[in-house]
Amino acid sequence: MTVMRTLFASFLLGMVFGTAPAAEPANTPGSSQPQWGLELMLPGRLVGWDYGTAAPEGWRVEGGELVGTPDATPLVSGFTFGDFELRLEWAAAPHGACQVRLGEVPSGAWWTVTLCEGPGCGAIARHQQVLHAGEKVVPAAAPASSKSIPWHSASLHRSGGQLRVLVDGRSAATATIGADTRFCLGLAVIQAQGRFRRLRVQEPPGVLMFNGKDLEGWWTPGALSAWHFDNGTLVLRGLGGNYLRTRKEYGNFTLSLEYRIKKGGNSGIGIRTPPAGWPSTEGMELQIWDVPADRPLDKHAPMAIYGNVPPLGRADRSGQWNHLV
Repeated sequence: MTVMRTLFASFLLGMVFGTAPAAEPANTPGSSQPQWGLELMLPGRLVGWDYGTAAPEGWRVEGGELVGTPDATPLVSGFTFGDFELRLEWAAAPHGACQVRLGEVPSGAWWTVTLCEGPGCGAIARHQQVLHAGEKVVPAAAPASSKSIPWHSASLHRSGGQLRVLVDGRSAATATIGADTRFCLGLAVIQAQGRFRRLRVQEPPGVLMFNGKDLEGWWTPGALSAWHFDNGTLVLRGLGGNYLRTRKEYGNFTLSLEYRIKKGGNSGIGIRTPPAGWPSTEGMELQIWDVPADRPLDKHAPMAIYGNVPPLGRADRSGQWNHLV
């Protein structure tokens, strides 16, 4: 049995969603809550942050902290966002400064948010033109027994035509932006040494794609009756259900959902697939497969683009609810 719940799509513009069958006794969805947002860095690796014009240099990862020097190349991620909230922690050496950078996509100017101790923290600029000068941040006191530099928190909130920056829980700067502009994300160090850690982002939940009662707006070339709702959770029992597909077609999108699959079960989510096509051969299938954690990360591993691209890592939990974005 494959079960899914809380299926949202936001900024939806091309997607076909599907799940293949597997069988197990029904039980109640798990009560454990996922961590806030999506983690943006893999432990010890810069994978996904190498989309700049130059290869990443001058950066190192130490115990979950990303450390850079002023001569380090700016990091550019492969993530793009519309509305979002970004949370992170940062630290700068004395007289140091680092930046969170937002690049207009597919092309355009770079916006920067400068993070430093003293005046000008949270300052927002576009194409080096300062739009808000930021606020003064008092240096944080490091523990007496610690040799490390003290850490601060920061969050960026983009909603429609406004960008707001908070540092240590206090408002530091706001700026007006194009309501339809999308951004990629970057990081840089501009003075002395800078550090980042705990980068997480969350987008609005978007539009609920199931009404929780029936399959209005969905179809399958197989047996639609194999799919049903159980207390708001979509369940596939037995074989013959085939991939469940949206009648509506989309372009760019963010999809979020929770899923649980029986031990040893095999399923998937199809995207960029023709209405009557097969995801793994005529589109893209995100693999959902319950296999041991030590299985190699190949093109068939969980969250691979099936048969094409292996995943960067694994975080799925066997027999439990998993949160997917």
